[in-house]
Amino acid sequence: MRELKRIKPYLPWLLMILAVDGFCIFLLWMADIEALIALIGLIVLATLVFFIAICLLLMRKEKQKEKVLLRYLDDPSSAENFDSLYDLYGAEKEEILKQLFNSFQQKNDLIQQSMRERQDYVDYVETWAHEIKLPLSLLTMILDNDDGTIPPELFFKLDYIRNETQRYVSQILFYHRIKSKKKDYLFQDISLLGCVEEVLADYGPSLREKGFQLSYDPVALDVRVFTDPRALEFILRQLVSNSIKYAGTSPILSFLATREVRGRENGVLLRISDNGQGVKECDLPYLFERGFSGDSGELRKKSTGMGLYLAKQLADDIHIQLEVDSKWEEGFTASLFING
Repeated sequence: MRELKRIKPYLPWLLMILAVDGFCIFLLWMADIEALIALIGLIVLATLVFFIAICLLLMRKEKQKEKVLLRYLDDPSSAENFDSLYDLYGAEKEEILKQLFNSFQQKNDLIQQSMRERQDYVDYVETWAHEIKLPLSLLTMILDNDDGTIPPELFFKLDYIRNETQRYVSQILFYHRIKSKKKDYLFQDISLLGCVEEVLADYGPSLREKGFQLSYDPVALDVRVFTDPRALEFILRQLVSNSIKYAGTSPILSFLATREVRGRENGVLLRISDNGQGVKECDLPYLFERGFSGDSGELRKKSTGMGLYLAKQLADDIHIQLEVDSKWEEGFTASLFING
């Protein structure tokens, strides 16, 4: 069907050839009907062969034009591709071809310039994200070596600023990593307990200030999983940070790990639950969408909507199955199935 569409522009001329052929047969019939009867088989056969040959030649020519045009569209800056296009379409299309060439050249230049500007911006943001780590490290050193001289209220505020800044910096770096064609994940056999406790230690002051009760069994969490530790910690930080941000009265944060088989994969299912604000059922299907803040309370409306989006994107990238469930004003649960 596609081949036949190529000869559609020539259809009127082909029909004209058939009409002329039919008119010649009519004249022969008028002149000598016996000769027509004797030659009709040969005439019909010759007509069909001639008609099919013309159709095949036209289809071949159109197919060649299509290939040359596609090759030119793939690389409009190539002089060889333009020359091939010019040879095929002939001098009568010279002005149109020149306009086409100039138009593509301008578009290509704009694309190249846009790509350079985008790369410069990415390089700047990435450099900034690495440079900001120096003052963050200094703030961490001050807080870790505090001997009680910093008032508790100020200590909590500084720790909160450090954790939130570090979280946003990590979002920038992992966003760049997710969108990059080159992946540099380092998969290792790690302790899930060590990963969880590392995150809880970083958020320790914020958890204590909010009055969180932590609930987990160190023995049950002390299982081995095979994943990228930095990526897993990033995902856990997003989930713990959300639990702190949307905590209710008498907040509880629990971690439960169980061995599970899904299809052909053996792994560990880690459930992270809190009894905080939760999410409305209507918002649940959209939680992993970029920039989605939803209608579940004023705090969520003010959020960037990037935390869970990046957590989901990163989880998919390192083959962790991340799912969420929640009931409004009853709590939030995130489940991570990790190969182990």
